[in-house]
Amino acid sequence: MTPVGAEQGEASTSILARPGVRYASTVAAIILALVIISVPIMGVPWSQLLYGVVVGSTYSLEAVALILIYRSNRIINFALAEIGAFGAVIFENLDLHSHVPWGLALPIGVASAGILGFLLETFIGKRFANSSRLIYTVATLGMTQLVAAGELYIVNAFSGSGAQGSIRTPLSALHQRIEGFNFDGNSLVLVAMVPLVILALHMFLHRTHVGIAMRASAENAPRASLLGVPVRTVSTLSWVLASVIGALAICLRSPITGLVSGSSAVGPEELLGALTVAVIARFSDLKTAVWAGWILGAGLTAATYTFAASDPNAIDPMFVAVLVLVILFQRKHVSRIIGNSDSSWKAYDEVRRLPARIRNHPKVRILTLALAALGALIFVAAPALNRTIDYRSSDIIIYGIVAISVVVVTGWSGQISLGQLGFAAIGAGVAGRLTADAKMDFFLSLVLSGLAGAAVSVVLGLVAARLKGFYFAVVSLGFAVAAAAYFLDPSYFPLLAPNNQVGRPKLFGSISTQGDLAFYYLCLALLVVLIAGLSALRRSRTGRALIAMKDNDRAARSYGISQTRSLLLAFGIAGFVAAIGGALFTAHDRNVSLGLFPPEASITVFAMAVVGGLGSLPGAVAGAVLSEGATLFLKSATLSEMANGVLLLAVLLFMPGGLAELFYKGRDWVIQRLVPASVLGNFFNVRGGQPSFATGDQPAGSSITPAAVSPSGNGSSVGPITTNGDGLGFQSQAPTNLGTSVLEGEGN
Repeated sequence: MTPVGAEQGEASTSILARPGVRYASTVAAIILALVIISVPIMGVPWSQLLYGVVVGSTYSLEAVALILIYRSNRIINFALAEIGAFGAVIFENLDLHSHVPWGLALPIGVASAGILGFLLETFIGKRFANSSRLIYTVATLGMTQLVAAGELYIVNAFSGSGAQGSIRTPLSALHQRIEGFNFDGNSLVLVAMVPLVILALHMFLHRTHVGIAMRASAENAPRASLLGVPVRTVSTLSWVLASVIGALAICLRSPITGLVSGSSAVGPEELLGALTVAVIARFSDLKTAVWAGWILGAGLTAATYTFAASDPNAIDPMFVAVLVLVILFQRKHVSRIIGNSDSSWKAYDEVRRLPARIRNHPKVRILTLALAALGALIFVAAPALNRTIDYRSSDIIIYGIVAISVVVVTGWSGQISLGQLGFAAIGAGVAGRLTADAKMDFFLSLVLSGLAGAAVSVVLGLVAARLKGFYFAVVSLGFAVAAAAYFLDPSYFPLLAPNNQVGRPKLFGSISTQGDLAFYYLCLALLVVLIAGLSALRRSRTGRALIAMKDNDRAARSYGISQTRSLLLAFGIAGFVAAIGGALFTAHDRNVSLGLFPPEASITVFAMAVVGGLGSLPGAVAGAVLSEGATLFLKSATLSEMANGVLLLAVLLFMPGGLAELFYKGRDWVIQRLVPASVLGNFFNVRGGQPSFATGDQPAGSSITPAAVSPSGNGSSVGPITTNGDGLGFQSQAPTNLGTSVLEGEGN
């Protein structure tokens, strides 16, 4: 017979062993520690902690919306914040300009966001349902631009200048001033809305047939489809719910922190807090998102009050630090997710180079010279003939330089980086100080600024060595936000803020680049040099090692390739190139400012590379030309936003390989009709006569030699490697005879 005390002890132990009790105990301990450290020790007023909880409630709600989309579609919906802002713009303008009662304007704004989410998923999202997750995620960037254009149209329809003033609701009269913070009914409703939304979602997902179908689809969509669950309809419903929740968060926050109407695109700053909370919640746990948002909001608000005098710019690098720490502590969970879905985040093709026998054929040489002459006509002669676009033409070329750095880090190493413009910001600050204050030679300052960008990129690459897929995309986006708002702020980093006016250089002591056309040709020459150098690197042993590691890291490591060394090398090269672009931006605009590198432009640069083709350096430049060219000739900001969004979506929909796919397919079509079959051999027949824009040289399911992944290409016997037939990489069998390493001296 068990003693009563023992039974009680076992009961206590079983209660404490429950996951929910352990979870609640951990959260309570964190909150208690936060209060103990912040209030008595650091002297943080209670009002700051309360304000942080209020702001953190917005993070929680938006994170819940992100998790819903991710669980149903396995994508990060970058358009979610803009969809929420769309509903808030309607709500604010109805309240302030049309004088619609708050109780009616709020549901109209929230419902508008839900309808917009339904339309976007139905008419755009479904077109990318079978695409790679990378392509689908980039498509949400195009949706962001379309929604931003829609916001501008709404603003113009109401007043033309956006809503002015502040939102006053019936809840504003219910207020209590606590140490300078006016904690009113609006704040209370926003905080209370978080657990209410979670409770409603829990009841919906567990007690209704539709909710159970959503859970089944999120867990295993193919199996759910076999059981009769309408997976696509469920996906649409998740978009609607996420859009409603995101709009509710921003609309409820509007009377507390200010209006969003009339501003430019909400951008990644709005998403950064929500992404951080979603990462803490592992993109799966809605309950964790609630507590994480409150704790994160209170903790970061207390930190900024203590260390940065409540400067809002100081919170951005704190988000990055939290993201890195959380992800590193969740490495096992991250690896598990990566193992299941990482291949869909690197489904892009690389251009196959023509063999020497085809390149050296006289007709192919003539075709190459003709294309080179056409390119020279476009890039060299056009700006000289149309002098009105000289200034903006330099912008296009510089964006092209930053875009080719995306090809290096994403196309070559397989890491999704949304922070390349952040490295450009570092290079801009270094170049500004060296040229304006130290009076250093321009070319030497370019090299040193490139090395600075490479050093910062390598530091971030140390994190990348442990992460893949969307996790590093989130971290790099956070870095871009921090670089734009924090690292170029002279109050925090005076070393990156020049004291004198930055000027355009005089080359070799005699060639002036003060004129826009002369500076354009300087940027163009540097672009050509960088592309030539990177192309040579890609054809080298080092370049082949990078591609081998991206395609099949296990097989590459069997040849002695170090994965960490390869990633750091790719990041260093990409950071060097991006920083040179930033240095040119400094000389181009003759200053270094906080607004020179907006974080939303960093996402745009990544989109440029995707539009041009992640497997092609010239393709990335073409993407920059097409994207920036649209804004160059369209004077309306609304039309520019819409044109870029439509352009991105159209390219992703009809040419997933980007403009490079179109170009190289055309090249192959012409070559097959110009060159005799005896010269072509079987180069175009390895994929059934299809053009040579594909990963690998063999048809799906065929056995290829190790030379396909060997950087030296000597074909040592390491056993067969089999393509998986979907363009997502390679799957290797166990090596049968390692023999002598073909990468002797490369390290392991």
